[in-house]
Amino acid sequence: MKLRTIETPTDIYIVGTYLDERRDLQVTDDYSGFGVHSGDVEIASVECDGFGLVLTAEEMIQHREELEENNDDCGIFLIQNFQGDINIGITNEDAKGNITKVFDGLDLDDYLSFQKDCVDVIVQLPLNTTCTSLTWDQVDQSLIKQVRDNKIETIVK
Repeated sequence: MKLRTIETPTDIYIVGTYLDERRDLQVTDDYSGFGVHSGDVEIASVECDGFGLVLTAEEMIQHREELEENNDDCGIFLIQNFQGDINIGITNEDAKGNITKVFDGLDLDDYLSFQKDCVDVIVQLPLNTTCTSLTWDQVDQSLIKQVRDNKIETIVK
């Protein structure tokens, strides 16, 4: 299920928590995790408080304080210059042990781990996408760089 499309290259953050007014994915009703996949490869495992967000740098700047209050020990990953579709799905396992990714027919307003014999919840990104795990101090440094770059770009225009 498509969560969103990023049309122009921008930094995005995948965060294992929620905002009071927004939850991009609802994993379960307890501390858990979800995978971030590039094609068929898991590139990150995000610890979460049951929820997850995919935020642009501008959204991260806007909600920075609330996010840290909600997410003191959950995962944060940065994907630089991202462009493309961000899909939410689950994996399930058949009786023979075969794993299948499911993207259709999911209800993003309900816990994904309780749907269609879910084994894992995944955020699916385009092939060859890479990400970096960050601490909150590193998030702050990346946001300072983003603000600086935006100001320089505005001046140059």
